Amino acid sequence: MIEEFHRTEIDATFGHELAHIKYGFRFIGELSLATFATWVFAMLLAHFAIIPMIYIIAELAFMMLVLSFVLRRNESLADWTGGNATSPEALVSVLEYFRAKCKGDDGSITHPSFQARIKRLERLFDSDR
Repeated sequence: MIEEFHRTEIDATFGHELAHIKYGFRFIGELSLATFATWVFAMLLAHFAIIPMIYIIAELAFMMLVLSFVLRRNESLADWTGGNATSPEALVSVLEYFRAKCKGDDGSITHPSFQARIKRLERLFDSDR
């Protein structure tokens, strides 16, 4: 990484990762709340379900949806905070580098697509930080 990127790009990457640490307790709280909400949903469904396996499958599906939302939201928050604290241009440069190296840009269950992340960070270019 030291040989591939400029110093400002490395600082922006560290800013992104430090934002994960900064919001760690918030993230754990959101995951706990998501787990509790999923459990409540499953218990309500189990109370009304005719076939017991339905609520287990529904609980897993609902948990994946909620976790995906929380994880993607956490990643976007780290992008925004890291880009705002250091340099959004440098973080965009790093994201464009990885978008070029990766075969696809669909994102994952935990990360939005590179294009969506870049577009969101570009709003910081013209704003007063």
